Amino acid sequence: MRLDPSAIQRLLPDTPLHWYGLERAGQYPAGPGAYLLTILSDKTAPFCAPKIGSIHVMDGLYVYAGSARGPGGLRSRLKRHFARQKAIHWHVDQLTVASQEIGAFGAVWHFGV
Repeated sequence: MRLDPSAIQRLLPDTPLHWYGLERAGQYPAGPGAYLLTILSDKTAPFCAPKIGSIHVMDGLYVYAGSARGPGGLRSRLKRHFARQKAIHWHVDQLTVASQEIGAFGAVWHFGV
């Protein structure tokens, strides 16, 4: 199974989202924005959260909604999510390091428009 950006875009036809795959790493906008991280996993992965303990997350497609308001905006946040070697900081990091494929839809916020 592979990620199919067009299938997800058909579910969100009237949104200003742009597809950012790993191959476009240098083209992510540096401004603040929101994104949908798509995570495709082909195997069961361990997942630990303080309130639920340790569980196994089944293989499949996961979508994580996030925002990037800090320095570097979407560019910094998506590059971090796409990195395979990283310190586990957010819960979603546990999924991204074990995933088969990662992609993202993102939209830059335009203030004062």
